[in-house]
Amino acid sequence: MKLIIGLGNPGSKFERSYHNLGFMAIDALCIECGITKGKSKANSVVFETFINDEKVILAKPQTFMNRSATAVSSLMHRYGADTNDLIIIYDDIDLEMGKVRIRDTGSAGTHNGMRDIISFLDTEEIKRIRIGVGRPPSNIELKDFVLMDIKFSEVPLFREAIGEVVDHIFGG
Repeated sequence: MKLIIGLGNPGSKFERSYHNLGFMAIDALCIECGITKGKSKANSVVFETFINDEKVILAKPQTFMNRSATAVSSLMHRYGADTNDLIIIYDDIDLEMGKVRIRDTGSAGTHNGMRDIISFLDTEEIKRIRIGVGRPPSNIELKDFVLMDIKFSEVPLFREAIGEVVDHIFGG
């Protein structure tokens, strides 16, 4: 079983923000799997499916980004998952906008949600898929930038990046 968790912030206010690219990736995976409804479980919205004949839990934590470990902990406990079962998808300012990077280990970098998860699990050995959003302009603070809506002109770039994430999950 795999537990694929897309990080983001709940609520319509954040729906189209850079910080919600993890949620957007989960939404795209749901579309690819034909899933239309999730269930509220373990501090998350959860979608159960099979990908390549393996049971997969897709999850969007509802604990807000900086408290992502609360949901990850609940999900791991509920589904009997360990760190080898996890894949975390999230935005990353340290990557060029639209670039996707897949790693089996590494630090949290500047990402507070991933920092919370690593601190809770006490390991950096967590598979992660990062979607680059680039650095904010010098006149915008980081915390404000990641909560801004993605610009209309950037939508095709992020659709392509999310498509790359979906292809990777499906083994492409």
